Amino acid sequence: MRQICAAEGVADDCILLEDQSHTTIENLANSRAILAALGNPDVVIVTDHYHKWRALLVARHLALQARASCPKQ
Repeated sequence: MRQICAAEGVADDCILLEDQSHTTIENLANSRAILAALGNPDVVIVTDHYHKWRALLVARHLALQARASCPKQ
């Protein structure tokens, strides 16, 4: 996803990767700590169209305010 975001013009210092998880819920739970350390900035979940709604529901479950972006691959 980093490469896709970079290709779409997202600055490298605006991309944070969490690479220790194996599931969506693990990814967002692990990301929550990173986001808290950054002062809870706006969250954009980059995913594909198929996983978009599941990712947003998991984010809501974890009390994260988030939106999704589904760039073409």
